[in-house]
Amino acid sequence: MKNEKRIIELLAEVLIKQDTMTGEIRGVRTELKDEIQDLRTELKYEIQDLRGEVHELRGEVYDLKYEVGGMKGELVKLNLQTAENTRAIVKLANEVEKLTDLPDRVSKLEKAIYR
Repeated sequence: MKNEKRIIELLAEVLIKQDTMTGEIRGVRTELKDEIQDLRTELKYEIQDLRGEVHELRGEVYDLKYEVGGMKGELVKLNLQTAENTRAIVKLANEVEKLTDLPDRVSKLEKAIYR
């Protein structure tokens, strides 16, 4: 009988501890659910913020594409102007070369005429 009484006492203690553990598990489960809900809410706001930032970046990329397109047109114009200026410089260089040879030619003509 002593053994049966002791077994009953031990079983009662086990049940009390199980009840305590069950309560603790429920508390932890509730805390986890609350934490998960908080994280979901936080993640939702983060996603919304990121979408906003992506939208802003798309706008900036569009603006940059527009600016680059304008710069390409200006670059083509500058290249054409540079080519035209280069041709003009070459032409002027030829004219200057002719002018620098002129005194020699005049001197030769003078020598030929006045001999």
